[in-house]
Amino acid sequence: MRRHRAPRSPTGRSSSTTSPSGHASARPFRCATSATRTRISGRPRCCAGLTAPGSNAAPERGTRLTRRQWTAAIGAALALAGAAAPAAAGTSPVTVRFEGEVRAQWAVEPRIRSVSVARGTIFETQVRVHNRTAHEVVAMVVKEIRPQHAVNAVIHLGCGPTFTLVLKPGEAAAVPVSYFVAEDVAQQVGAFAIAYAVYSFEPNSADPVRIGQRIYGERCVSCHGLEARGDGPTGRLLAGGVGDLTPALRQKEDRILLQAIGDGVGPMPAFAPALSAAELQALVFYLRDLGRRAP
Repeated sequence: MRRHRAPRSPTGRSSSTTSPSGHASARPFRCATSATRTRISGRPRCCAGLTAPGSNAAPERGTRLTRRQWTAAIGAALALAGAAAPAAAGTSPVTVRFEGEVRAQWAVEPRIRSVSVARGTIFETQVRVHNRTAHEVVAMVVKEIRPQHAVNAVIHLGCGPTFTLVLKPGEAAAVPVSYFVAEDVAQQVGAFAIAYAVYSFEPNSADPVRIGQRIYGERCVSCHGLEARGDGPTGRLLAGGVGDLTPALRQKEDRILLQAIGDGVGPMPAFAPALSAAELQALVFYLRDLGRRAP
């Protein structure tokens, strides 16, 4: 008789046992392999971990999510977190109020009175200056930011913190102004005011002191301040600040002042290329007058 060969197990080995009748019978090793479990369960491996439709059974341990499922899960979690999280501290807008003044001889009026601006953005507006007199005047307009601790919250662009206009009788001029609200403004600075006022309003004349006053307002007051005390809005931002000029205005010779203004000193630029010799001398005349009037 032909001898029957025992079938091989999935592991490549055979195991023979003796049946109760005494005949040898072949059966596979009951080894703990995935192939054995799959064959015993009667399901293919690709279906492991899946449940029948309508079944509430949880997936088997070790089931992996596809990339699409991970993406959907992470997106849902981020959406829920964004909905629950409060707004970032620095994203709230800043309210800027504009103030002017009206006098018998002049009027300075902002085009808008209030605006809400996002931090880190630039906004533009206009300031209208009106000469109400019957003669030509030189008007110097200054800007002040209130409260004082909000000075660094806004950076002036364009015409700067001061500007000077020559206005004919009854003339009104609209001056465009633009500002940048700093992105890193402290959260407690939620509102501040920009006030415009007339610093000087003089008849236009050939008086060198008046000419020097106009030049000082256009080029110097932003750093040195209205009285040359070094408290101008731009001077506060410079490293080391700007010193008080009034002692030098009383003691230094005209030659030294002319040289300092013309050639520049430290962060102050040289004004000789931009101003004529007559304008430089007129500026020194005004500085002398300013030094005498300073307390």
